[in-house]
Amino acid sequence: MNMESILKCTADFRDYLLKDLAEPEFAKHYLEISIENYEKDGNIEILFRCEHSYHLCAQSNAKRN
Repeated sequence: MNMESILKCTADFRDYLLKDLAEPEFAKHYLEISIENYEKDGNIEILFRCEHSYHLCAQSNAKRN
């Protein structure tokens, strides 16, 4: 299977994540889990990625409203 075939059969994770983050309960849970994971392992990069995704979603929602 080549990359072109793979891309035709898959979706962009970021698009799905931003769609899910538009739901307040999902966003709350997503942030809580990210903070818990950071407290366990101290991986600040993952925490920043989470916050960045959440921020992108908030910006996208603000533009729609």
